[in-house]
Amino acid sequence: CWNGADQEMSSCYEFVSNPKTNWMDARAKCVERGGHLLALETQEEIDFIAQCPELSGYRIWWTAGNDRVNEGVWEWADVDRPFSSIPGRWYDGEPNDAEGGEDCAHVYLHEGGTLNDRSCNEAGGFICE
Repeated sequence: CWNGADQEMSSCYEFVSNPKTNWMDARAKCVERGGHLLALETQEEIDFIAQCPELSGYRIWWTAGNDRVNEGVWEWADVDRPFSSIPGRWYDGEPNDAEGGEDCAHVYLHEGGTLNDRSCNEAGGFICE
């Protein structure tokens, strides 16, 4: 793992809460570290992330999930694996593009680590993998 990251399961994770940043900058910072934004690919990984104490106190934790290229077609940025359907991955009723332009996915911690779509321009913490 790179400096600042912890190894869990078969991946290294780094939780970056300061400074808060938008999705595009978060993505670039993870790539600079030699990784990518978090891609939740298994139920085991979702369960692990949901219980991480590092996530307390922040509402937005960016993941690699996005539909920036094709509205409604979700993919993982910088990860060559499909955005497969895991039951319960999205919070109930999500993704819903409620405010328009909600093209990036963040971990919705208070709802058990599920995902929610938000504007990519909002500032938040991020998780590098």
